[in-house]
Amino acid sequence: MQFTQKLFFRSLFVSLSILTLGAQSFAAESGFEYPELSVVPRASDRLDVESLKDKEQGWKTQAPFLIPATVSFLAGASLLVTGTKSSIDSFDTTSKIAPYIGMGVGLAWWALTFGVLDHQDIYGNAVSEVSKLPGRTQREQLTRERRAEEAIYQAGSLSRKIKWISFASNFLSSGFMVASAQNSTASKAIAVGSMITAFYPLIFNQRWETTESFHRDYKKRIYAPVASATLLPNPSGSSYSPGISLALQF
Repeated sequence: MQFTQKLFFRSLFVSLSILTLGAQSFAAESGFEYPELSVVPRASDRLDVESLKDKEQGWKTQAPFLIPATVSFLAGASLLVTGTKSSIDSFDTTSKIAPYIGMGVGLAWWALTFGVLDHQDIYGNAVSEVSKLPGRTQREQLTRERRAEEAIYQAGSLSRKIKWISFASNFLSSGFMVASAQNSTASKAIAVGSMITAFYPLIFNQRWETTESFHRDYKKRIYAPVASATLLPNPSGSSYSPGISLALQF
């Protein structure tokens, strides 16, 4: 009896080992085990396209940050012309600086956009780096695609951080201008409009963030057949036999 049990467990162990190796071989041969190589378009191809778009669109890429900056500057300039509450209230000295804060925030974002962001060639630099990497073997192709994805994610992460800073700076400065403007004046209306415009980069994402979002979404849609060894119940339901299962993993 003991000999029969030992023989059964040995046979079971050998069967499961063979099935596991077969399942791994099946998954490897299917070519779906690496989403970096299955996603269409690949990250390296997307880098080429986006790099060209950056050159073609130029400063237009940063429009989600330039629009609220422009309105903040106009609100500050309007407030400077019409005057703040300090003009009719000698005790209100804080509101005197509101026009300069609005104009300063607007000018600061224009300077940041054209002085820094417009010169950030993340895609172009990555294209130059990836093009130098070999891509003959699967391992080398994975290296290329993962480096390309790093560049896409880096640009998207930078865009997300900047949009929140843009929103916070423009919204707060606009709120200060609204509180400092005289009632029933054009400058107050423009300041309110500036507060609303501060939400622009949150509603309309900058292209770097949109590109990252699309790439991640395409990778999530990839499915692959997954084979694995398992124990299957016999028709009688009283015992189990080694078997193999196949499933689609999304």
